[in-house]
Amino acid sequence: MPAIYLVTSAIFAAVLVVVGMTAPAAAAESWATTCDEGNRCTARVTVTDTKSGRVFASVGVQVGKDGAEPGLIVFAPLGVALKPGFRAVIDGQDFLVPFEVCYPDGCRAVAKFTPAELEVWLTAETASLQFFPFESDKAVAADLPLAGLREALKDVLPPAP
Repeated sequence: MPAIYLVTSAIFAAVLVVVGMTAPAAAAESWATTCDEGNRCTARVTVTDTKSGRVFASVGVQVGKDGAEPGLIVFAPLGVALKPGFRAVIDGQDFLVPFEVCYPDGCRAVAKFTPAELEVWLTAETASLQFFPFESDKAVAADLPLAGLREALKDVLPPAP
């Protein structure tokens, strides 16, 4: 069974509580990459609500050497509805990511990718990140630019097709 490794950093620790959150005007940082000694890298980015300054979500795409065992880690603010999970929509394709656990500073969702699913993330321009606040029937969403993701993971990906 492929392993999903946790990356703890200040980026993932910055998640805030969702209270009365509406769809934000969001901004994303550039993808930042860290690699472990076993040739597994994580490209991560934080999406922030430009009006409130609150973190909407922190997203990490993990890949092993030659594209092995790709996966997604998302940290969302406290106050998310856990049962529906986290969702990313790319070019009409849904990526449902179940929440695993909540910490004092946010909730973590983790999913594994197939190589084809990873390629969708690497070639698309934008992902719509979505979750439901607790006791709400309306999802909140923010766009995540995917430009730079392939470059951020270049040390572990096979050459582009």
